[in-house]
Amino acid sequence: MQRLGECLGSNRRFRIPYLRSLAILAAWQGHGAQAITHLREAAELAEEIGLPEEQWQIQARLAKVYEAEGEPAQARLAWAKAATIIQGLAQGIKDETLRARFLAGPQIQPVLQHAQGETQQGSADPAEASGT
Repeated sequence: MQRLGECLGSNRRFRIPYLRSLAILAAWQGHGAQAITHLREAAELAEEIGLPEEQWQIQARLAKVYEAEGEPAQARLAWAKAATIIQGLAQGIKDETLRARFLAGPQIQPVLQHAQGETQQGSADPAEASGT
C-alpha cells in the first residue's frame, strides 16, 4: 500500500480510493481510529473535488467503523450524511423510473434503511436525541 501511495503523487482523485483502501486495511487490523482518520480525509477530498458518488460510500463505511468503535452518535451522523447525499443524487435524476431504480439499488437501499432506522430510533427516544 505504501508503494501505491508513493506512485499516486499529488493526484487527489486517485488518493481517494487509496485512502479508502488504507482504511479497510486499518479496520481489518483492528485500528479503528486510524481507519476513521483515513476515511475522514477521503471524505474531505471527495467533497472538495465534488464527487458525491464517492462521498456517500465513504460516509457509509465511516458509519460502520464508528459503530464498530462504539461511537453510535458519530455513526448516526455518518449514516444521515450518506442518506442526504444519496437523496441529492436522486433529485438530479429526472426520469421517475430511473430514480426509483437508483433508490432501490442493492448498495443504496441498505444505507437508506439504516439511516431511516436511526432517524426513527432517535425520534422514539427524545432524551437520547437531545443528548440528555
